[in-house]
Amino acid sequence: NAHEAKRLESIMIAITNKCNLSCLHCGFSAGPTEQTELSLDEVNNIIKKNKDVDEIVLTGGEPLIHKDFVSIAKSLDKYFLGKKTLMTNATLVDSGKADLIAEVFDDVSISIDGATKKSCDQMRGRGVFKKVLNVVKQLKERDITELSLSMTLTDLNRAEEKNFIELCRKIGVEPIIRDLFITGRAKKN
Repeated sequence: NAHEAKRLESIMIAITNKCNLSCLHCGFSAGPTEQTELSLDEVNNIIKKNKDVDEIVLTGGEPLIHKDFVSIAKSLDKYFLGKKTLMTNATLVDSGKADLIAEVFDDVSISIDGATKKSCDQMRGRGVFKKVLNVVKQLKERDITELSLSMTLTDLNRAEEKNFIELCRKIGVEPIIRDLFITGRAKKN
């Protein structure tokens, strides 16, 4: 309907700018020394004020590093009936967190940025590739059906785009190709 007000369909809440990784291409320059974080009350207020949107995406930094992540996830589950999406690097997921994620979130999007251990670890840090593939397995075992891996294209991984799509097909997740935004740490590098 033309004269209906434009309605917000989806919101992203960056609950923290802290991250356990310091990826080369991070547009937010998120990292271990960052201190910016929304409080539990602030996040709850945002959730309650946006109950009518179709989707709420929790992101960061790394959302799982937030000291109140468990409470935030439970609030989202309690107050929001729409689609709940988590954007994560997956490196902090253990079996308890995997249970919570499967219970609360409809969609999980994991950044991996490479089709091989070499390129992923080069961009995101040592051991990340193996950890992410292990977490994908854990989440699939818990019946999360909307699961995607994303790759931001850079000079380091551009040649692997086809292999990345093939990897995603093989492990049964949705591939997402992102363009690099030249801001933050990405600009510096």
